[in-house]
Amino acid sequence: MQTDKLLGSYNWGIRTGGSLNSMDKIGLAIKAISMRLNRRFRMSREPIEFNLDKIKLPDSKLIALTLEYINDVHKEPLRNHCLRTFVIGDIFGQSDKLKYDKELYAISALLHDLGLEDNRCCLHTHIDCFAIEGAKEAGIFLKEHGLSDEKIKIVQDAIAFHLNLKIPKPLSEAYLLNKASATDTIGLYRHELCDTTATQITDKYPRLGFNEEVHQMLKKQCEIRPKSRISFLYSNGFGGLLKENRFDKKVL
Repeated sequence: MQTDKLLGSYNWGIRTGGSLNSMDKIGLAIKAISMRLNRRFRMSREPIEFNLDKIKLPDSKLIALTLEYINDVHKEPLRNHCLRTFVIGDIFGQSDKLKYDKELYAISALLHDLGLEDNRCCLHTHIDCFAIEGAKEAGIFLKEHGLSDEKIKIVQDAIAFHLNLKIPKPLSEAYLLNKASATDTIGLYRHELCDTTATQITDKYPRLGFNEEVHQMLKKQCEIRPKSRISFLYSNGFGGLLKENRFDKKVL
């Protein structure tokens, strides 16, 4: 699936700086309304119960290097969020029998919030979005460690797209990252996981005040990048959903 012209793709971000124009905002507002309606009238499905022993990061040198990298860049609350995001997405991917490159998905999940960190923020003056900047920094890191341009593009698109409201399933790595990160931050798809599975995830990778810490990071992004997608999301209630999210609470 060609992604270069899609809003939220890495190439879109490099071309526009990641700033939304008026038509972009209208399109996102329509999607937001559609998502709210779909949530209200969603078909119930049996929550996923999953053995976390089946969820493992790929055993590769690049994954080991990526883990070292995020250990240096992120404090534990945000690092655990990246790891929970990998776990949640892999659960969704395996449960839906989705075809995806597990190593590329894992790298995308581990690196998706690079642009939130002060030492990775505003390094590129033409970029006005933390997800696009994070994707660029991820590409630099992956290029240094020999990943092909084709695979780097998949990772960069996944990271860049993760702030979109919804991603088409054929973009499997991006789809899983978007769905998993939204589940962990604002509980958007939390109802698809059973309570036992959710508790096991947070037992393994505790939240440690993640909601408040990332809320402060994102508020800063809204202030310095008022035309970005995260600023649009905050103006449409994202901050409240983030602060209210209790991932490991029981789903009624």
